[in-house]
Order: sequence, then structure tokens, then C-alpha cells
Amino acid sequence: MSPQKTKTPTERKPLLTAQEAAEYLGLEYSTLEKWRGQGRGPNYVKCGGSVRYRQNDLDTWIESRVVKTAAVA
Repeated sequence: MSPQKTKTPTERKPLLTAQEAAEYLGLEYSTLEKWRGQGRGPNYVKCGGSVRYRQNDLDTWIESRVVKTAAVA
């Protein structure tokens, strides 16, 4: 097994704005804004006074919301 290579900044996915994250999730910007104030929703990053989202955090949050259906007998 080879060690994992650390990604350079140009190899990493860029941080998304709250508007871009809302569009990615199919939500309204105001929903994400409200959830942040309530401590809900996907993880986010504070960059100075700006809020940014990592796409990986959005994908992880989506996966955590998957509901598995039971097979019908």
C-alpha cells in the first residue's frame, strides 16, 4: 500500500458560497441561513466574515439523510 498523497490547493475542490451550496442541495439560500442559526444542516467553514461550504461536507450530509426502505414481503 502506498501512502496517501496530500492534495495541493489546486487539486482540492473549491469552497462553495452559501448560494452555490443551496443550489447544489436544491434548497433556498434562506433555508441554509436559517439552519446555520439553528445549528442544523451541513457543516460549513467561516472564512473571516464569509460562510463557505466544502463539497465533501455537502455530500456527506446528503448521505446522512438517505432513508433506506424496507423490502415488502
